[in-house]
Amino acid sequence: MSVSQTIKDHPQMEGVSPEQVLDLLWHHDVAGVSLVSLEGHWIHPSPSLCGWLGYTQSQLETMTWMDVTIRSDRKEDKSAVQAVLNGDMDSYVMFKTYVKRNETLMPATLAVVPIKDSTNKVILFLSQIERDERDHLVPPLDELRVVANFIKSNKKTLIPALLFYTIAIALAGDGALRWVQDVLDSFTSFGLGGG
Repeated sequence: MSVSQTIKDHPQMEGVSPEQVLDLLWHHDVAGVSLVSLEGHWIHPSPSLCGWLGYTQSQLETMTWMDVTIRSDRKEDKSAVQAVLNGDMDSYVMFKTYVKRNETLMPATLAVVPIKDSTNKVILFLSQIERDERDHLVPPLDELRVVANFIKSNKKTLIPALLFYTIAIALAGDGALRWVQDVLDSFTSFGLGGG
């Protein structure tokens, strides 16, 4: 039985519409929630999601999920979206890192389910984002730029510097090693890639 039918049939829910319940869930969510268009634009992001990312609802609605996703997570997320559109997956869950408005990083778990029309065609996605409470362990982007510039100007010390930085991050807490990979993957955006 669907949630909508349960609301309609439950004796204590008389006079309450499924829309009222959905609205309450949306505005008092624990996880950030948003509809997302097939082109990746946010549609009616929840207050929690807006607050976590540091944008107003209207600002976030002018952006796509790629605008707030760290570069190294974009390919995996795009591949999963395509797999859902192709019918290869019903939904997906992934760990990813968002870039907040203040340029700090926010690790989170993303769960995405498609919303289909009566012909079974995907028309939207419902994204649920659960922030990793350990996001205080991840340094802001300006600190990453300092490290990237140090490595770029000291190429002869590249390997020792990366080794030292990796050890320092690993000692910061569990989950930080994934962040190190994200940092290394992001160096390309700071002009450190290929040649």
